[in-house]
Amino acid sequence: MAETIPSLYLITPPVEQADSFAPILEAALDAGVIACVLVRLAVRDEGSAKKIIRTLAPLAVERGAAILVEGEAQWALRSGADGVHINGATGENPAPLNEAIHKMKPDY
Repeated sequence: MAETIPSLYLITPPVEQADSFAPILEAALDAGVIACVLVRLAVRDEGSAKKIIRTLAPLAVERGAAILVEGEAQWALRSGADGVHINGATGENPAPLNEAIHKMKPDY
């Protein structure tokens, strides 16, 4: 039986500036086997969000980790992320999840 190597799912704190956070993320990515990084954003405008994601994503991708964006499917699509993480979608309110699925299909 082949041995499996455990990997980690990293979740960033809310990121406001990519340049100051990039060295922290690089250190975390180099600390172990990372499968995925969930980027949480402190900014609410798309331009700033895309800049952060486009700065951080290559750091993860070159180490074999996927990049997810928290809560904003459109930002994930427009910034080249691998996908989106949707919070708060429940059986009682599936709208956020359904909207993300609609935007991300069929490639993500």
